[in-house]
Amino acid sequence: CALPIFGVELNDRTIRPVMRRHLSSLLRIVSSYVSLRDTYGRRTAIDFIVLPEVAIHQSDLDLVRAVIDKTGAIVFCGMVFHENRLARGRVNTGCWLIPDRSIAGRTIRRIEQGKQHLTAFEKGLGIVSYRPHQAIVELKCSELKRPYRISAALCYDATDLKLAADLRDQTDLLIVAANNKDIETFDNMGSALSYHMFQHLMIVNTGEFGGSLITAPYKTRYERVLTHNHGNDQAAISIVDI
Repeated sequence: CALPIFGVELNDRTIRPVMRRHLSSLLRIVSSYVSLRDTYGRRTAIDFIVLPEVAIHQSDLDLVRAVIDKTGAIVFCGMVFHENRLARGRVNTGCWLIPDRSIAGRTIRRIEQGKQHLTAFEKGLGIVSYRPHQAIVELKCSELKRPYRISAALCYDATDLKLAADLRDQTDLLIVAANNKDIETFDNMGSALSYHMFQHLMIVNTGEFGGSLITAPYKTRYERVLTHNHGNDQAAISIVDI
């Protein structure tokens, strides 16, 4: 893995321009995909964007904020390992970036979602377990008489059945941001969680490994599987209606 070569926090000056250029290209493609929807009669507004685990460096959040300003979307993205004072060590977290507009202008609320269950690789890098809370984001939804609730987990935290049981009656969509080689296990977990929690499930894995999946809790496959991307070393972008 390249992480030890470039440093656990990927601050090495040889890798930073590469990461930033890749992210910038990816986000431009996202904007193009949104525009493409207009050509086949779908709405061109998007409500939220999800990026994989360990996808965004702190220094590149300005690129994500620019996409938020352009689309108005909420973003959940996995952050590169970084120091956390409260955890007293390096952590693996996801980050909610939520635009808040008022008469005074635009601000972006930032909420971090930690990871409790670490892989052996992460432990070997000195990453510490850190999940002091489980964030639930409520969205206004014109089709429901109540808010639409979303929560997120990082990779192996989604295998925690206690978390799934706790969220079953609390959320409408569970997002799993992953950086994981075990595609088959996560595919099976996706199907199982969708039925167990009876809600939409979104697994967003890195393009290095493939295996991103969005399912709905319906019986027939054409209704249940909203998107499913397999194949490694390719950038995969999907826009679905939930």
